[in-house]
Amino acid sequence: MKNKWLITISSLLLGIGISLSFFVSDARAQYCAECLNDAHCPIPGEVCQLGVCTPPCSPSCTGKECGGDGCGGSCGSCPGDLSCSSGSCICTSDSDCSIYPTRPFCDGDGDCVECLGNGDCSGGGEICTSGGSCCIPETCGTNECKWDGCGGTCNNCASATPACKWISETCVECTENSHCPNDCVGNSRVTARDCNNNICDLTLDPCGSNEICNSGACECAGGFCNDGGGCVWEDPSKEENICVFVGASGWTINRVNVCGEHLAIIGTCTLAQGCTNGVCG
Repeated sequence: MKNKWLITISSLLLGIGISLSFFVSDARAQYCAECLNDAHCPIPGEVCQLGVCTPPCSPSCTGKECGGDGCGGSCGSCPGDLSCSSGSCICTSDSDCSIYPTRPFCDGDGDCVECLGNGDCSGGGEICTSGGSCCIPETCGTNECKWDGCGGTCNNCASATPACKWISETCVECTENSHCPNDCVGNSRVTARDCNNNICDLTLDPCGSNEICNSGACECAGGFCNDGGGCVWEDPSKEENICVFVGASGWTINRVNVCGEHLAIIGTCTLAQGCTNGVCG
């Protein structure tokens, strides 16, 4: 039985490239080993574990407030009633934060913070930031934009330079294409837009005579209508009445403008009456 242990364990150690220099014999087994104690290990710092020289354990507490160091030691303990979770000291209720007079509230991340909402701050314009601290945000002057010092922003840019270049806190015409007009500029429709060096580079298509630009399309101005060849004046003297057949009830007499657009229903004719050129009979 002892020889069986000797052959089996020795073969395993040789198979992984370990030099066997010592013979171990106890009441349970006999086998060849690389070491009997740390002094037998050739590389400084190695330790003898179960007859094999192994690198020493390196404790690791980087980024940890508490918990084990990976080698059986400790990285520290948490103060008061705080609990250790994954190397961090956390709170589970407001009472756990009693050790911090200026941070009495426990937030959803397990941190003791100054506030959970604006109502927890002292007033005077203070707000509660996303990080749980009370802060008075800075305000913007005319045509100014900037970070407000509380994790937010303020933007009071003028209409001519409505976009904010946050890296320099300056108001500019654009920082991306979407900041440029996409419908009308004056009496021209925008057919293409591009933001170049914070300036809108636009391709414009002017509207025609008697037209105005509205929501990116050219249409007839007030008092004009499109007769198929362009926008013409809706001359009242050129209005006329026409017959419109509506089925079993007969006809309606409709008033239309010079472009043939419906203005109003001014009368009706029965089937028996008939309708010709806007007149019953």
